[in-house]
Amino acid sequence: MFFIGSHRCALDQKNRIAVPARFREGLAENDEPDAFYVVRGLDGNLLLFAESGWDRIRQGVDALQRGPFGDAAVRRFARIFYESAERCPLDKQGRILLPDRLVSMGGIKRDAIFIGVSDRIELWSAERYEATEAPFAADDEFQRMARALFGSGGQAGGGVPGRTDGGGEGEGEDR
Repeated sequence: MFFIGSHRCALDQKNRIAVPARFREGLAENDEPDAFYVVRGLDGNLLLFAESGWDRIRQGVDALQRGPFGDAAVRRFARIFYESAERCPLDKQGRILLPDRLVSMGGIKRDAIFIGVSDRIELWSAERYEATEAPFAADDEFQRMARALFGSGGQAGGGVPGRTDGGGEGEGEDR
């Protein structure tokens, strides 16, 4: 499954929000076709995963906890991460019901934006997204990263800044 694009929508008074049809249609055949897993994002947003994407994330978090109980920071992260997670079934109109705590974590008052980001969907408060993320598209840092990724001629292969695997300019930078 692969999610791209964006869609504006509104949270109703009962905390229901319609998942765009193109994102519902993006569920893989082996995914649960009637639910998304929703969790606190890392940037003041919420993350939605189809079942297969959620399984990969869960396995990654579980791998961090290897050993008798893992270290304290990993246990704390896992606790907070899983505490925020919720399986949100789709209703017949393609909406999910977001618990109050997730609405609060995402800062969603009414207007929201769904953004497809490869294997996940980000759900943003429209106000928060426009204040913090939208300006980045015109920012020099975005332009620098785009040039590094696509090269100055518009072709892929320039490398991503900050990668430590020999991925191009900026190698070893800590960003």
